[in-house]
Amino acid sequence: MELRILFSILWRRRRLMGLVLLATFIPITLGTALVPTSYDSTARVFIRKSQALSSLLSVVGMQTLGSSQSISETDMANYLALAEMRPVYEKVIEEENITRERIRGKIFKYLPFLKPPLRLLGVDVDSSVVKMTAEDLVDFGITSYVFPRPYVEFEQYEDSNVVDFIAYSTDREQAMRIVNGVARVFLAEEVVRVRAEYANIRKTLNERLKTVRDEYVASFRKVAEYNEAEKVLDLSSEISKYVDTSYELKKNIVNAELGVARIKQSISRLESRLKNMPAMMKTAEDIKVSDVAQSLKNNLKDYYLQRAEMFGKYTSEHPAVIDVERKIDEAKKLIAEEAQKEFFQETVSVDPVYTDIRTKLSSLYSEMAGYEGQQYGYQKIYDKLMAEALKLSSKSADFSQLKTGASVMQDIYQSLLKYMHQVDVAEAADISNMVVAEPGIVEEEDDADHMHPSVSINAMLGIALGVLFGITFGLLAEYADNTVASRADARKEGEDDPVVAEIPVSTGSTLVSSTPVGSPFREAFRNLRRGLNAVAGDGRAVAVLSCGKSSGKSLVAANLAAIWAMEGKRVLLVDANPHAPTIHDMLGLPMGDGLGACLAGQTTLEKAVLPTPVENLFALTADRDPALQERYMETDKAKTLFAEMKTRYDMVIVDTPSATSHLDGMVAAALSGSALLVAGVGATPKDELAVLRHRLGGEWNVGKTAVALNNLPVPTVKEYAQAARVFVTRWIKSLRKPVAAG
Repeated sequence: MELRILFSILWRRRRLMGLVLLATFIPITLGTALVPTSYDSTARVFIRKSQALSSLLSVVGMQTLGSSQSISETDMANYLALAEMRPVYEKVIEEENITRERIRGKIFKYLPFLKPPLRLLGVDVDSSVVKMTAEDLVDFGITSYVFPRPYVEFEQYEDSNVVDFIAYSTDREQAMRIVNGVARVFLAEEVVRVRAEYANIRKTLNERLKTVRDEYVASFRKVAEYNEAEKVLDLSSEISKYVDTSYELKKNIVNAELGVARIKQSISRLESRLKNMPAMMKTAEDIKVSDVAQSLKNNLKDYYLQRAEMFGKYTSEHPAVIDVERKIDEAKKLIAEEAQKEFFQETVSVDPVYTDIRTKLSSLYSEMAGYEGQQYGYQKIYDKLMAEALKLSSKSADFSQLKTGASVMQDIYQSLLKYMHQVDVAEAADISNMVVAEPGIVEEEDDADHMHPSVSINAMLGIALGVLFGITFGLLAEYADNTVASRADARKEGEDDPVVAEIPVSTGSTLVSSTPVGSPFREAFRNLRRGLNAVAGDGRAVAVLSCGKSSGKSLVAANLAAIWAMEGKRVLLVDANPHAPTIHDMLGLPMGDGLGACLAGQTTLEKAVLPTPVENLFALTADRDPALQERYMETDKAKTLFAEMKTRYDMVIVDTPSATSHLDGMVAAALSGSALLVAGVGATPKDELAVLRHRLGGEWNVGKTAVALNNLPVPTVKEYAQAARVFVTRWIKSLRKPVAAG
């Protein structure tokens, strides 16, 4: 239903929408056709991430080897920012000698008579061509739409590692030269920037390399001098052996400590679970104080001490080492078995959860005993080794320190030399990262994809905008319009529908007597007659009123009288509007003595009434002097005359003047006993119609009123369907008629 209302609103505003559509479409299309055509040319620059550079950066720790090979969003944003730098475009402007025609020069070309007066005012009217600046080449102003000039833009191509440079110019070859020049200079500037970055890195490395080389040479000189002076070269291997052995022992001690801590944490978690088990089961504390378990732990420590004494002397395949390892495994196994016995000393549980926890705890106790044994044994040997190391000469320790420092400086020096070589290779790889993947070309002159502006595209845009603006203005006009547009506008809140008929705009004759049978216009007045019969009942007079002009009141009155006359009733049509009489013109009658003359007694009703071309329809025209009707309309003579008209005729239709400017309409409605208010669609204000209905029912005591909507712009959907059905039926019948024999 809402969609139907929307369509009816748009149809009512179709003229406004059409004007807005034309006002939008024509300027856009004509403007596009008049503006000089620009052509574009595109060059694509591919920015790839070098595999060689990524490998080198991973070696020096600046990037992981498996990192993405695509350009990041930040890097791409930096490249796009560098593409807008002034030096790039200044070089292209110099190389290609890019100029533009000034706007005043283009204006003087079409309006040359403006030159002399402007020259007198000091305006430079002769220099019409100027050299472009970098800002001109990248900034696209609003005037560039009307007065095209060379212009360059750039963008990332569909989230890829490609940057598109697009140049526009009225000269296709110039557009190609500009875009290729911009791409070439952009790459050259990028090479300069990359070389400058690597030059700074190389400078820093050289400075550091010189310092490290001096320290490296000095450290080895000290080692040689110290060795020659103190004769400690034969202790180097022994010191190295002590250092290596102590390092391995300390590492084993730390690992054992970590193992104990880890196992204690696991035991703690399992013991917390044991607390939730039945009270009959033994706790973990009972296991820890077992005498047998404690004895086994002491044996295990002794075995680990023996194993630690063999550390550094024998390999793991030596028989003595194998024997000690076997004893250690047996001791761990006995500790685990002892732990399980403690759990089942009093009560045996069949709970599988408890059994699993008991097994895990037994294993953990065994492992912890092993780690504690390792701590004990390795710590004993480590302390012994440290005591022996302290007995070595302090000179040997100093010599080892000097040698270690020299070795460190040697590693640093070699790393710096390696980095220097990698920087050279990385620079070459980084410079080759950017290439022109697709240079710009001279596009075809008639290629619409590279022409700007495009007449076809802008024409479609003009239509789309015109439709959008048209609908918008149409809805705004409907919102701001206070005139009657539908049945709902004529109805008061909480009231039954007062509209008895909807009369469409007449496309042919103004009288229904001349319209075809079944036409929407004729059927509308038949509905009006039927509606008035229901409203007026036995009333024999109806006054036709309206609010203001352009509502079609007189036409409705004439056709209402004609439709009643065509039914066989004697109908009198009274023109009570001497200010703007129209009835005599509609019926083709002369204008003589009318209602005012009858009221003044200058003539009788029988003499004043004229026959019309419509059978059973008679007319009482208006007077030439409006003062006669105004003088007698509210007198008893008017009541007598209206009573006589009702007696002589079956139906009296009174056409009245505008009710908003003349009182005679109200008086005629009161004398008639019923009133028909004609509301012109798009012409009658809603508030004035409501006031008129209120006054008729209250002040003038006209109890029988109805409303007719006139000049509906379009028939309803139902009427369209009915008309289409009638047309199709008649067409099919015509096909079935037999063809006459020749």
